[in-house]
Amino acid sequence: EVVEEEQADIKNARLAPDVIFVGESEEVTFGARIPYDVSSGAPQVSLQRIDTLGNVLSVEGALVDNGDAAQGDLRSGDGLFSFRRVYAAENAEQLRFRVSYQQGGNELKSEALQLGFYHQLTDAQIESIKATQHGAAERYQSLLASAGKDQAIETLLVELRQNPTVLQATVNASHSSISMLYAPGILGGLSLDPPGTRGGGGGTSSASAMVNHPASSFSSVPLQLPVEEDDEEDDRIGNKRALILSPFRDQFAPWDEGEMVSQMLGNSECPTYNVEYYSENVGVNYLWNLDSYGLIVIVTHGDMQETFVHPAFHRLPPNSELVALSMRDDIDAAGVFRLHQKDLFAGRLTIRGTNAEAFFAALPNYIEYYTAGEMPNSMVYVAACHSLNNSSMADAFLGRGTQTYFGYSKAVASDFAFGIALNFMDSFFGPTPHTTGGPEGAFTPGQIDPTTGAEFMMRGSQTLNRPSAEFTNGDFEKGSLNSWGFAFDSRVLGQLGNITPTTGDYMAMVSKSDTWFGWLQQEFCLDTDVTHIEFDWNLITEQQCDQLSAGPDQLWIRLTGDDLYHQLITTDVLQQCGKFGPTTVDLPSDGVAKATGWQHALIDITEVARQMNGKKVQLVFEVRHAVNYGDVEIDSAVLIDNVRVVRENDSLRHSTTNKH
Repeated sequence: EVVEEEQADIKNARLAPDVIFVGESEEVTFGARIPYDVSSGAPQVSLQRIDTLGNVLSVEGALVDNGDAAQGDLRSGDGLFSFRRVYAAENAEQLRFRVSYQQGGNELKSEALQLGFYHQLTDAQIESIKATQHGAAERYQSLLASAGKDQAIETLLVELRQNPTVLQATVNASHSSISMLYAPGILGGLSLDPPGTRGGGGGTSSASAMVNHPASSFSSVPLQLPVEEDDEEDDRIGNKRALILSPFRDQFAPWDEGEMVSQMLGNSECPTYNVEYYSENVGVNYLWNLDSYGLIVIVTHGDMQETFVHPAFHRLPPNSELVALSMRDDIDAAGVFRLHQKDLFAGRLTIRGTNAEAFFAALPNYIEYYTAGEMPNSMVYVAACHSLNNSSMADAFLGRGTQTYFGYSKAVASDFAFGIALNFMDSFFGPTPHTTGGPEGAFTPGQIDPTTGAEFMMRGSQTLNRPSAEFTNGDFEKGSLNSWGFAFDSRVLGQLGNITPTTGDYMAMVSKSDTWFGWLQQEFCLDTDVTHIEFDWNLITEQQCDQLSAGPDQLWIRLTGDDLYHQLITTDVLQQCGKFGPTTVDLPSDGVAKATGWQHALIDITEVARQMNGKKVQLVFEVRHAVNYGDVEIDSAVLIDNVRVVRENDSLRHSTTNKH
C-alpha cells in the first residue's frame, strides 16, 4: 500500500522514459527546474531511490546544471538540473525516486517519480486482446437486437468475466460504457452510446437536433477584427496558434465542425491565426506538445473508462471513472499495438470500441505526460461525448495552463454538437468581442441536446478573451514563449551562467544549431501610432575574434510583412569584438564563451508603421551562421529581454547598463 506523501516542494521534477521492458536496458533522464543565485554556487541536488512509504533506500546520484550532455544537461547555469543513468530489470517491478536538495537547513523534495518494468506483450497476447475486444463489440450488438440493452449488458459481463484474457469487467453507473482489465494489465472497453452520437459510431441521431446557424456567418469574407482596449494578458489566450483535430470526420459527416472552424480562423486578417487542421490518420500522437497552442479543438469520440486496482496502474486513481478520447489509431493496424504498449502499460491509453471498430483512446494522464510545458492560457474545446461527464480530462488540461475548457456532460448527437460549436466560435472569434463566459460571454448555459440530454458545459475562466492583435509577452515574464514562434533551442530562461534578466525573472535565448539558423518571432498588427521598437540584447559566442577564417556568426533583427523586409539590427561577432567580456556561460561547442553584456536598442519605425497601416508584421530575432554556412561547429546565441512596441505618447526606457 502506498502511503500518501507530503506536499511536494519541487513541482516540476520529471523522468523519461517511465516504462522499460524486462530484459532490456534503457537510459533514463531525470530533470527538475531549481532557480538559484549563481554567485552563491549551484545547490547540491540528489536523486533518491525511495520505498512506498517515502523512506530513502539509496542515493542514485547528483543532478547537475553544468552543461554535461552525458548527464542530459543542455545549458550550464540555466537552473535546469539533470541526471542520466541506465536502468534494467530481470523481473516486472516498480521503482520510485525523488529529487531532493537542502535550502536554509530544510530538505526540499519532489513528488515520487515512478519507473515501471513490464514484460513485452507477446504476439499471442496481442491477438487475444484484439479478438476479445472485437468479439465483445459484436456480441453486444447481437444481444442488443435480441434482448435489449440491460439484458445485453448483463449477459456480456458474465461472458467477459469467464474469459481468461479478461481479469475484470464492469459497467458504469449510467450504463454508457463497459470497462475491462485485460490480463497483461491493459485497459479496454466498449462504448454503449447510440449511433449518431460522438461515442457510439457515425451517422445522424434519430431526431435531428441541430442548432439553427446562419451559414452567412461563415462566409469566405475575411474578418477584420477590431482593436480592443488593452486587457490583462492573463485574460487572453496566449498565442495565435490553433490545433483542430477531426479524427472521425468520415463518421460524423456532414456534422463535423472542424473544417468550418479552421476556415473561419484562417479568414481572419488581424490577428492572423496559424491554424493546423488534421482530419486523416489522426492518431494519439497528435495530442503531444499541446503547450504550443492557444486554441485546441478536438472533434472526436468520447467515452468513460473505469480504473481498477492493479500494480501497473499506480499512476491512476483506483476505482474511478476517467474521460477517454479516442483517436484514429486502429488496433488492427500493423505494428500499432507494439508502438503504444508502453503507454498502455502506464495506464495513459485505453482501447475503446464503437460498434465493430476499436481504437486507442487517451486518458487524462496521457495529456499530462506529453504536455511537458505550460500551455499559453489556452482554450480547449472538446466536442465529444462525456468530455465533461466529470472533471478528469478538464483537470488535466487546466493543470497544464489551459484557462477554459468546454465539453459535454454525456453522449451528444453530432448534429447538435455541430451547431453548438459554430454558434460558439462565431460569437467568440467574430467581429464583436466576447469573453468565454459571463452575462455577455460566448458561452450560453443551459444548452441541452433534446435527443440525449447532454449539456454543453464550461470549466475554468469565464473572462478569457481571444488573442490580442497587439504585441504581447515581450518581457517573457510568463516564463514561457507564449505568443512567440521559435526554432531549435530558442527558449525562456531564468538565468544563464552569471547572466540574469535585465528586469524581472525571465529572458529569452536564441541560438543557432549546427545545421540551421535559430530564430524567435512574433506576429502582430502594426498600427500607425507606433513610433519605436525597443529591447535589450546580449550576444554570446565561442567564436574567437582572431580566429574567424570561416567568417563571423551574425545577428539579424528585423520586421517582415507583406512587401516589407526592414532590418532593425544587422551585426556580427567581428563587429562586436570590442564589447566582449568574460562570462561563465558554457555553450555546447568546445570553446570559451564571451558575452557583450546587455545592450539597449531603441529603433524608430514611425515610417514603417505608417506604411503598414495596421497590417500584420513579424518581429524576428535570428542568429545565423557565417555567410555561406561558414562556421557550423562553434556556437553563438543571443539573449533577449524587455521587447516593447512603443506608441505615441509612451515613455521611452533608459538605456540598460552593460552587465554580464
